Amino acid sequence: MKRTDFVQKSSILLIIILFFISISPAYAEWTIATFPNPDFRKIDFIDSNEGWALSVGSTLLHFSNGEWTTSELPDVDHGMRGLLDIQFISRDEGWAAGSIMEWSPEGNQSDQGALYHYVNGEWASVNLPNISTNWRLSSIQFFSPNEGWAAGSDFVNEVALLLQYTNGEWKKITVPVRDLWRTNFFFTSPDEGWVFSKGSILHYSNGEWKKSKIPLNWQISSVDFVSPDEAWAVGYRGSGSHHKGILLHYVNGRWRSVRTPKVSSAWDLMAVDFISPNEGWAVGSVTNSGISNGLLLHYLNGSWTSVDIPNLESFLLGAYFLDVQFLSNNEGWIAGYVIAERLVIGNRLNALLLKYSSP
Repeated sequence: MKRTDFVQKSSILLIIILFFISISPAYAEWTIATFPNPDFRKIDFIDSNEGWALSVGSTLLHFSNGEWTTSELPDVDHGMRGLLDIQFISRDEGWAAGSIMEWSPEGNQSDQGALYHYVNGEWASVNLPNISTNWRLSSIQFFSPNEGWAAGSDFVNEVALLLQYTNGEWKKITVPVRDLWRTNFFFTSPDEGWVFSKGSILHYSNGEWKKSKIPLNWQISSVDFVSPDEAWAVGYRGSGSHHKGILLHYVNGRWRSVRTPKVSSAWDLMAVDFISPNEGWAVGSVTNSGISNGLLLHYLNGSWTSVDIPNLESFLLGAYFLDVQFLSNNEGWIAGYVIAERLVIGNRLNALLLKYSSP
């Protein structure tokens, strides 16, 4: 068996849930499950019966009609695959992005960007431009089979990377930032979008960039546009154990900071999802007395509030939320991980998936 994934096939039969908590009738809305994958980094649901979850490395799980199964990717001849983003535009078509990682005899890592296309039940590798000898893709956004964007980092030239896809061809777009690690993006159309980087928000429209400044210690983790004229961005400010969550609202042509709920002295936000201008959710983690746990914020009719999720306290070593997606105001998903065991070096993690459903 080739060394292609972080999680070997033998451990992936795991799609059987190892740990499932049934919520008491008083909290019938939430169910919680853990899997022996290290985490669920990204989720993308097409509807109530069809969705995908991406774990660190290259484990792709497919949810269909109530069951999770493993979706196999093409083998790689050498190195190790690491996927960072996934997006589907229909039940039959989607993309996953990341890189193939290799290590020199001296232990130095180098990456080659990788993109996979899913059509009619099968994944295939996508040919990409030759960017450099060390680069990766970290996020993707497609509007149709013929129009999309991919973003990442070019480590050789030390620049953020943005690729535009149109009718079978990839075009490299120069981004006026040099921040390799803290760049996020969201496009509202094939010709217009936003890039969030250290100390700046950049607006791209018809080939031109316009920059707005934000504090240098702000990290934008996730962005969601309700419409081309309204959006929310979440993240955190500060460093180390002194993170504080941030919320930004885009309306009337400008971004402004929004007062956050009183949560804790240390917390962050990692993902945001809105189903309408009046309702949305944001997730992250909050730390109290050295233990971190998942955090869920709910926006309704102009106000953000913190939401308690029952039974999270059963994860005594900590839980972290990394992604959120709601299909409606009575159905949604949260993905992340829990610390299953503290080891001498590092921790053993289990992927965490929460489902919200309300009659």
